[in-house]
Amino acid sequence: MRIGKRGPSQAETVIKAIIRKIVQRCQEKGAALSETLVGFMVKSVVLDPEANFSVERTLTQPDVDRLIDTCTKRLTETKSSRLETIKMQVYFDMNYTSRTEFIGEHRRVIRSRLVTTVNEICESRALSREELQNLYRRIVAYILLESGLGSPTDMAIVRETTTALQSVFPPQELGTFLEFSKREKERHLAELTRIVSGIRLFNKKNGTGSSRGIEDLPIIIQDAINPSLIEVEAERQNAQKLAEHYTAIIMSDTFDPAAENMDKIHDALYNIAQWEVFLRIIYNELVKSSHQVDTLTEKLNAAFECIQNAVQQRTAVPTNQVYPLFIKLSELWTFFQEEIVLLSVFQNIRQNAKEFIKQHEILFPWPVIRKLTDGMSVKRMDEYLVDAEASGRIDPSTGKDSADKDDITWVYPETLTQNMKIESMTFRFRSFCPLMLAKNGLLIPGNAKIGMLSHDDGFYVFSSVEAAKIFTADIAGYLNKISAQARVSTELINLVQLQRQFQNLAQHEGFGSGSGQRLQQDTACQTDCHILPPTQDKEYEWNEWEMRRKALKLANLRKCITHSTQTVLSNFRRENETQVYLPKENDSQTKEESYTNAPKKNVYYAGLRGDTSKNAFKQWDITDYRGVDPN
Repeated sequence: MRIGKRGPSQAETVIKAIIRKIVQRCQEKGAALSETLVGFMVKSVVLDPEANFSVERTLTQPDVDRLIDTCTKRLTETKSSRLETIKMQVYFDMNYTSRTEFIGEHRRVIRSRLVTTVNEICESRALSREELQNLYRRIVAYILLESGLGSPTDMAIVRETTTALQSVFPPQELGTFLEFSKREKERHLAELTRIVSGIRLFNKKNGTGSSRGIEDLPIIIQDAINPSLIEVEAERQNAQKLAEHYTAIIMSDTFDPAAENMDKIHDALYNIAQWEVFLRIIYNELVKSSHQVDTLTEKLNAAFECIQNAVQQRTAVPTNQVYPLFIKLSELWTFFQEEIVLLSVFQNIRQNAKEFIKQHEILFPWPVIRKLTDGMSVKRMDEYLVDAEASGRIDPSTGKDSADKDDITWVYPETLTQNMKIESMTFRFRSFCPLMLAKNGLLIPGNAKIGMLSHDDGFYVFSSVEAAKIFTADIAGYLNKISAQARVSTELINLVQLQRQFQNLAQHEGFGSGSGQRLQQDTACQTDCHILPPTQDKEYEWNEWEMRRKALKLANLRKCITHSTQTVLSNFRRENETQVYLPKENDSQTKEESYTNAPKKNVYYAGLRGDTSKNAFKQWDITDYRGVDPN
């Protein structure tokens, strides 16, 4: 089926238009379907021989209309196990992925939610006291949101986190933090988050901190995993039991392949088998989570003990010793949080996928199945494995006389290397016997213990020695029968992993150009205009007069005297020191105390009156010199 003589891009455009038209038709009939599911159904119809879309014929407009009508009819069927199986496969493919990708996506979601907060912190130009306090509160809120250890609206948790942060990053260091580049700020924030989270976890374990916002994740996860394992295993056993009854009906001698219910029973078998496969995948994921939690619990207890030994009976511990321990403790707790996310994802996938097996209760309820299997021997899947071992061991010469003898190698469990184990090997057709699948479309498990066929870079297992002999006699023929079976029942492509034989619709030869000419495609590339992250300069001015005003203001500062006073509540206060010379104890010696006792002069004069002659005047010194030292 060729879509005219168009190039790949034009053919893809036509296919998308067909898919959108089918989606619109289904919506008109009350069925809201995704384009992925519709695309899968288009592929199913194209591969179905009964739909009569020839790969050698150009797709005309009537063919397009018929394709749209056929797909719409199949997608809007109300009692179709095949449609439910396809829906289940599409849902599982769109929602299930590896643990690493689940965790990576979870981390990307957290980063995207916090990108605004990170930008506000990194681009802050706080100067005033109030702005610095707001910045510090933003850092505390970021730590709570990123660590998941409480809500930033709970003031008790905020106070506890602030106290832990102040012991590591006091508000006085905000000035240094603002001088960092954006990358350094982001790295510093991540490191602070780990350290503060580790401190809070250790305080909770030690009984010195509050447990608000911090739940006991190891116990919670184990209490959730163990019941989930029991529940999933019970559902898987029920699904396997139902598949065993469908298999017994198809294999019975009284079963008429031309009966009206033949296709419905096959469709129901594939539906419940696909459900059992998905349950097995989820069960294995839960087992991995259980082992992971056990390992993390041991590491967590060891980390607590290591920190306890480091800080025990010490008033101060070097930061280069204790900070890495807090970081490791926080990382281990993050792994527990991610395991809870994985557990929630797996539970949601299982609950939502369960909606696609409800057709069994409508089409084939248990009373109907018991009536159909009345008098039959319903063999359990484990019994097929036992019967395979009872049939003997496959001879190494089996298939050596066939046309594919050069590409036939038999491998046995004891011949495997130490690096290879049967449990870790991947077998073709999801370990189902290829002969039973080719003959009756049955899903009978193969047993690797009787021998494994290595052919065309793949391994095959069989349900008996006789099945191995028959299959190796005409490998290509039976593989073609399986492909033909999958063209009719398209759900087999995903169920038994036939993606290698059936490429997706865009690569199918019917949608190629068919001309053999060189394929061309218009491409374009665009160079980013802003490679560096945007920055905002709050001091930028475009107004010339405003810049002149600032220049005059700066010029006038030369004639001004500035005064500063530091108080207890000042921002960016620093400890001032003044050095003085203390007074020394000193003494001095003066002269010895002494005194003088001068005599009082006492002079007697005579002859001052009366006789006026020259010799009449007389003077006598009558001073008392008796107490005076003559020396």
